[in-house]
Amino acid sequence: MRQLKHYTKPLELKLQSACNQIKRDIKRLEKGYDTVIKELEKKVDEFKTTLHQELETSAEPSRPSTAPPAPRVKLKLKYIIGLIAIRSDKNLLPKRQPKHHRKIRKQPPPLDNQVKRQKHLTKQRLLNLRKAFQKTESPPLRSRSADLSKRNRTSASEAKQDGANIVKDIEVEQKKNKLLVAAIDFGTTYSGYACLTKDDFENDKGDNSKIHCPHWEREAGLSYKAPTSVLFRPNKTFHSFGFEAEKYYHENSDNIDFKEWYFYKHFKMKLYTDKDELTQDTIIEDSREAGNRMKAVDVFAAVIKYFKDHLLKHFKDRHDDKEYLNNNDIHWVITVPAIWDLKAKQFMKDAALKAGISGDQLTLALEPEAASLYCRKVPVSVETTKDGGKAIAAMQNGSQYIVFDQGGGTTDITVHEVTGQNTLKEIHQACGGHYGGTTVNAEFYKFLTTLLSGPVIKEIRDKHPSEYFDFMTAFEHKKTSFSVDEKSMITLRIPVVWMEVFKDNTDETLEEAILDSAYNGKVTMQKDKLRMKYELFRKFFDYSINNVLRVFEELFKNQR
Repeated sequence: MRQLKHYTKPLELKLQSACNQIKRDIKRLEKGYDTVIKELEKKVDEFKTTLHQELETSAEPSRPSTAPPAPRVKLKLKYIIGLIAIRSDKNLLPKRQPKHHRKIRKQPPPLDNQVKRQKHLTKQRLLNLRKAFQKTESPPLRSRSADLSKRNRTSASEAKQDGANIVKDIEVEQKKNKLLVAAIDFGTTYSGYACLTKDDFENDKGDNSKIHCPHWEREAGLSYKAPTSVLFRPNKTFHSFGFEAEKYYHENSDNIDFKEWYFYKHFKMKLYTDKDELTQDTIIEDSREAGNRMKAVDVFAAVIKYFKDHLLKHFKDRHDDKEYLNNNDIHWVITVPAIWDLKAKQFMKDAALKAGISGDQLTLALEPEAASLYCRKVPVSVETTKDGGKAIAAMQNGSQYIVFDQGGGTTDITVHEVTGQNTLKEIHQACGGHYGGTTVNAEFYKFLTTLLSGPVIKEIRDKHPSEYFDFMTAFEHKKTSFSVDEKSMITLRIPVVWMEVFKDNTDETLEEAILDSAYNGKVTMQKDKLRMKYELFRKFFDYSINNVLRVFEELFKNQR
């Protein structure tokens, strides 16, 4: 026993020291750990008793032990200290890592588990959408979407399609509940918008006087549409649109500082001519072709935002500066040509989003389809009533007709059949091309280049943009109002500065040049007036007319 005490005495001292340290640590614990502390103290007492019992049991006087049971004592001490550290303060745990320690990367779950998880998430999202929609007072969804809960979805593609259908139905119902519908006619040459409140539509159907269409002021009076012209400052911020932009450009274009401004006109055709390379980063040059460039999406967004702000200001002014409605109360419709591809249509959606119109409040309408729906309301025939009288009627079911939509940039031709009250059937796919009114301007520009020479025209455009703008504006008016009398003459006034530039570059007068050109006998100069025969002026329309006739011939040929 003395030998055992000789070996265990140091251990007991160490044990006593460890216990004292443990007690000191326990005293620093929070009051909420009182129960844990008592359990630990109890375990320490039990450990003492067990240790003495093991020492007494292992005592053998005849064969004294050559080594004390120190390893087992150390293990139990580590266990107690570790237990206290876990319950009280994790910082007491040893920070030493085992040898050959390696970081094990977390392996991704098996593919089957990922598929199951994705299916579960998809079903859960569909269920949430259905619950959210059922809480509204909207009409029920179509049967395919309403019966989702009764069908077992085994295909992820089917579940995805049904989810898209539900979202689409919800968006349609949200658009129906908007307080106002506003439609923007974004044209190549002219643009405008009109709007109608939901109450006026439901209470006064067929009363077109309820439709609000703003008037745009110009020098010659008022117009339902404004020129699609937009002006930006040198820092590319929006300045003005329409007649206001053209007037400001006309009054300041000769100033040297104004060369840093950006003036865009007839830019919509970029979405058709550059459709293969159309992106959010597509750059377009301004109308002066002087090297000033901007992102196309910024130019389109500026026009859409202008119409949006103009509409909101109109209602705010009508209701004494009170916020009668905000942008979220409006269902916006933007018309686009039928021959545009998906990339161009998506570009217009992105421009609208940049202008502050979200996708859930926007609808793109094909221009010929919008025209067709309007024609459905127009009386086109006379029918006999029950009492034997005569009445003017709109199109009846089975009526077939051609929609010929020729704008400034594109020409759309479609064939429709009336199949119901608000439904149409497309008999022939939309066809057409870049045969609009701007092609007449392009042919006239070729004529000027031939008559005056390319260098003269370039100098006029670069150094005298105001006079060039006035001259082309005068041609635009002549284009839409000239007489079809073959003996008539079309007259345009040539700016004096043009004749000066021409003489400086050619050493002859414009009148002398005309006499020596192929236009002798068709074009004459009388002081500052350029007079041309109807035959020559009519040829500026040939490119557009010939292409339209070709499309019609192919259309009728395919219908036989």
